[in-house]
Amino acid sequence: MKTLGKITKEDTTMKKNIFNIKTLAALLMAGAAFTACSNKDEIIGEQSVNPVTKYTMTVNATKGDGTTRALSLSGKTLSAKWAATDQVSVFPEAWSSTTTLTPIGTLTAAASATGSTSLAGEVETPNLNTGDNVQMLFPRATWDYTGQKGVLLAEDDADNAIETKYDYALATPSITVSGTNEITANAAFESQQAIVKFNLQDAGGSAINATSLKIYANGGQLVQSRGMKKTYTPAGWEPVSGENKYYVYIETNWAIEMSHARVDGYDGNFYREFKLDGDYGTNGCQVVGGKYVYRFVFTKEYGDAPTQIKSIMLNSADHSHMIEFAEYDGDTPIAFTDGMYLRQYDTDSNPGTADKVQKVDVKEGTPVMASTYGALTVTPESAASELTVALRNELGADTYSFLVNADNGKTYTTSKSNVNFENGKYYEITMKMTEAPQYVDLSTKEADYEAQDGDVLTGQLPSNYQLTIAADATVTLFNATVNYGGSGSPAVSCLGNATLVLKGTNTVTCNGYSGAGITPADGSTLTIQGNGILNVNGNGDECIGIGYRSWVNGTGNVVINSGTIVIKANSAAIGAKYGRIGDIEINGGNVTAYGNDYAAAIGCGYESTCGNITITGGTVTAIGNGAGCTAIGTGGGNSTCGDITISGGTVKATAGNYVDSVIGVGESSGTCSSVTITTGITSLTMTSGKDYAGIVSDFIKATAVYANTTPITTYLSTSVTDAMVTTGMTAAGFATSYDEGTKTWTVTK
Repeated sequence: MKTLGKITKEDTTMKKNIFNIKTLAALLMAGAAFTACSNKDEIIGEQSVNPVTKYTMTVNATKGDGTTRALSLSGKTLSAKWAATDQVSVFPEAWSSTTTLTPIGTLTAAASATGSTSLAGEVETPNLNTGDNVQMLFPRATWDYTGQKGVLLAEDDADNAIETKYDYALATPSITVSGTNEITANAAFESQQAIVKFNLQDAGGSAINATSLKIYANGGQLVQSRGMKKTYTPAGWEPVSGENKYYVYIETNWAIEMSHARVDGYDGNFYREFKLDGDYGTNGCQVVGGKYVYRFVFTKEYGDAPTQIKSIMLNSADHSHMIEFAEYDGDTPIAFTDGMYLRQYDTDSNPGTADKVQKVDVKEGTPVMASTYGALTVTPESAASELTVALRNELGADTYSFLVNADNGKTYTTSKSNVNFENGKYYEITMKMTEAPQYVDLSTKEADYEAQDGDVLTGQLPSNYQLTIAADATVTLFNATVNYGGSGSPAVSCLGNATLVLKGTNTVTCNGYSGAGITPADGSTLTIQGNGILNVNGNGDECIGIGYRSWVNGTGNVVINSGTIVIKANSAAIGAKYGRIGDIEINGGNVTAYGNDYAAAIGCGYESTCGNITITGGTVTAIGNGAGCTAIGTGGGNSTCGDITISGGTVKATAGNYVDSVIGVGESSGTCSSVTITTGITSLTMTSGKDYAGIVSDFIKATAVYANTTPITTYLSTSVTDAMVTTGMTAAGFATSYDEGTKTWTVTK
């Protein structure tokens, strides 16, 4: 690779806007990886509260090589000069919770035709001392990478070029303070993004004239904007030191016992419990200032308690009332901020029309340099085959997906894996793309949408609409989101046999009471496959992930052949509750399922029926994430499932507490026809919970248990493990091991 320029570092200077130019081959090779630059923000101590002092600040700044005024770039010139209108925002580096988000000052550059200039202006802040650091953001305090036009140089588009609008840089100089309140410093600016020129071609090498280029990063850290932001945590958050729990306090206008609760953390974990903290008062409630204050104790199901809660949802015992801590005018619970409210509403009502109750107190945390993430869309003023884009990906190496709408009415796509665009470097890429089927942008829909055979769905469907899949249709989900807020119905439903093909990262969420994420049609099969990601969330109370909502006796089947699929639900992740589902089959992919509320992760919810469950390949992780939750099999009550067969793949099954077994019967009143393990497996790992008597639950329990075709017993528990190994599993060709400390039994072929 030819290197035309390189960022260099000296004792007091750092160069900005001199890019390490790398020319890549005709295609960006999937295996190409580059070393990422570390760019971590730190929170440094607390700033003492002193009277504000006004300083005169002068900075010697560099944003280019002192000996090189410009670079030759494909026949054009990328200037390293400073304009007289260039400004730099100044922030203290030592933040405290009282620090505002506004700069302490703004410095203006002296015009310069070289990479060096003098910045001058005034700053106002409590006393600064020699040796302190400040943060200097160029050209403004907030960076925004959206709205790009694909133009690099100001000479081509003075208003929208990267050179003038998206060329962000950061310096953290040490200052010198004189006795006359004068500050001097030497600032070395570093570019905060890569610049990539895309040459767009079809498979035959002809230019594609794009009207838009959409760029996705599978890792989810492609930056849309970046700037100084406050952090917030709920004032009612009170971790319990040294214990596996924490308290949350909620004020309501109701004197109704709230008995079910769920908390989501930013770490991706969620936490539940089923009763109020009786130590806090009658039914866990005290009247404070005319409000009913409930205290909940949330026991961690796994992992560390989150330092910042993402959402809280509470339900009354009879499910007649719900309280949700969420963004008042939004549809998806997000971070705690100044604009967050408690909402209370009857669960039969549309959550989007709920009345605002009160503003929730929050604690203001330390400001940080923070980013918002998402896809970037580049829209040139006129169709073009060459587009230059400023990109910042905080993950480093990532898999990118690209979608081009062309002026010929066609759509083109491609994806590249393990690509690292390093900040401060320039790349020129010839990217050959494949013509794609007609894309459907769900974000443009104004009603429920029925996807047809061959559709490729992108964008986010508005939350009050549902998605249906036409009978016998194969539909591709390509970075699509369905986030349905209604109760008692699925977010996505199939009208017959249907195949969902996964590309990019996709999310299906059901937020209402007693709903489902994706539901197959009766007597038909839903097949999921592809090389993308699918996240299914049954967030509402009693919500199923994939399967049938409460009180529906469905007969549809679910087949998973490939893809990365993560399902979190408030009942069965794949299955039914108070109803029925057909057969469940997993032949490949990476499937992670979390069951809750006396439901199996894969199989039956409470008082329900499931057909046969078959696992022939892939990596399957099934976790009973709450009380009464087995991993694979039946839920609580008189639940029934057919034959469970594990004949291939790597399976990790973990049961919750208050279950009879890890695989098979979840509660003693339920039944499971049989469990068969064959030597086609790579490994089967089972981790036990505790049964209702507080004794470690069985590993397998069914009417019959087979090792290959040999019947061994009707159950497999810790007390008979040695016997089973001797009389059945070993004789059938398995190797086994048991860990007494973790109550984990591992079977390999």
